[in-house]
Parts: sequence; C-alpha cells; structure tokens
Amino acid sequence: MEIYQDIYSQGKVVQSGKRECSERYDTLKKVFSEYQRPFSILDIGANFGYFSVRAAEDFGATSVMVQPKPQASVLKRTCLENPDLNLTVLSKRVTGADLQVMATCERFDVVLALNVLHHISGSWEQAADAIMDMGDNIIFENPPENDKGTCGKKIIKPIWDYFRSLPHEHLGYFSRHTDPNAKSEMIRLKGTGKQISKAYIGSPVSSSKLKVTFSSNSKERYVNKTLPNGEEVKYDWINGINLQTYLEMGGYYPTKEELYAQVANKSVKGGYDWDDTHGDIEPWNFVINGSDLHIIDLNGKNNWVKEHLKTDAQGIRKVLRYLKK
Repeated sequence: MEIYQDIYSQGKVVQSGKRECSERYDTLKKVFSEYQRPFSILDIGANFGYFSVRAAEDFGATSVMVQPKPQASVLKRTCLENPDLNLTVLSKRVTGADLQVMATCERFDVVLALNVLHHISGSWEQAADAIMDMGDNIIFENPPENDKGTCGKKIIKPIWDYFRSLPHEHLGYFSRHTDPNAKSEMIRLKGTGKQISKAYIGSPVSSSKLKVTFSSNSKERYVNKTLPNGEEVKYDWINGINLQTYLEMGGYYPTKEELYAQVANKSVKGGYDWDDTHGDIEPWNFVINGSDLHIIDLNGKNNWVKEHLKTDAQGIRKVLRYLKK
C-alpha cells in the first residue's frame, strides 16, 4: 500500500507520505477559520484522512471520509486512536452515480475533492455536479495537464474546463509527487445552494412534498420543516450523515455493531426520552455524528404524534434489523 498522504493521529504525524500535506492544510485552515461554529466536511478520496483528522482536532469539525480499503483500514485505526474526534468512514470506491445519489439528501459545509476527481469511476461530470451541490464551500484540487505521471490524463483538461468556467478563488499551487516539474492548483468555489430533493436515499417522497429546507451561514445551520398538519418546526442541524446513507454507502466506522448497541441500549443522543411518543423511528431518522447516533424529527415535541401508529419499540426493532443486515 502506497503511503500517499501523511498519517496523522493524536496530534502528530506518525508516518510521512509522498504528498506534501502541511502546506496544503495551512491553506485549508484559512477557509475553516471562517466558521464560527462546528462545521461538517465531506472528504471524497480521503486517503489517510490527514486534512479531515486535523480539521476535527483543530476546529471541532465533523469529518465524513470516503475511502475504500486498504486505506480505510488505516482510517478506522486512526478513528479508534482519536475517540474524542468526530470522525466517520465510508469504505466505498464511489462512482459519479454514487455521489449523485448522495447529493439528493446530504449537505455539508465543506466538500474536499483534492486530487480525486480524475480517479472517479463512471461519469466525472456526474461527480462534479454532485460535488457542487453537496457543499457550501467546495475545495477542489487536480493535477495540471502537463503532469507526466498522473492518472486520467485524457480527462484532466475537461475537468479543469468545467471548474474554471465557474466563479472561483485561487488558493495555491502545490508540489506533485508524480512529476517534480508540475504543480497542482487548489481552488475554492461556492456550492450551488441546491436544496435536497429527497429526505433520504431511497425515499419515495421528494423533499418538496415534505417541505424540508435548510439554511446555513458561518454562524448557524438549521432545518425548516412543515409537518403534514401545517405546523412549522425549526430543527438544529446535526453535523454528519444520515444512518441510511451510512448503510447504503459502505459504512465502516463506526461499525454496525457499535451502532446496534447504541440503539438497543437507547443510548442515542438528541434529547429524546424514549417515552413511546416519537412515532416515527426509522433508520433515516438518525444522523451519525462522528461515532454517535442522534435521533432527529422529534415528533414527540409536536402535535403530530397522535397521527402515527407505531410505538418506539416497533421502530427500534426495525432499525436493529437494518443494522443486522
């Protein structure tokens, strides 16, 4: 296994990689420092998670890292070594179509797409569009056309044509391990601001019918929802990913066994008292923040509860069945 990025754990680099990381991170910190609250990161092609782990340590960020094995195994070990950090791993070699599916229901403050898009299987156009939809701040880095050792040479130019055609801010040029004479460029773009179209992956109902929207700025992020009875509810945004997304997209850390125990022991966070009044406990009504499960859609605090027939116990059994698959 090639040690591409530095491996960072417990406040220090424990193994150096081929790629220069500290200078890139200093550049990313300028973006991260703009947030006056804990923020979320989707790190696509996270490798060993250097940037995400450091952001979680320095800024309290919630980092969702997407990386297949064998690197994902190292990421899992890093997560276990840093239990106080909000780290989640999806072990999947995602395609453009996978990212497009995620973009229907997931949103993050920051999306990191650093030297990964030219490696994506399937349609890079699908991947690029999804990346732009899923975040407020998009940080994109890619090899230059003159890099003699890079993969995906045929699509480097069209990828850059796509991103440079959009309003963007130049962040820096950085060394390439594949060609000592080439420099990759890192740029920052503003996401499309597109609202989610599904409440969760596989949902038969569009969010427009559910009337779910979200609002975000550097100080706060929240969800607005109109219940079927017309009641307007404002929820705090929980950083992380939906449990349904975790199940569909190669959830690797925390493990299903750990999540099963949290549900079975009713040690889920979110201010709910498990008093048989939630009425809508489903896999997609949980968010994974780091390794902690949070229950959302606290209908027990609203007047809509009596319209639901399920009890907490029924819902818990269903979630446990999903986690056993």
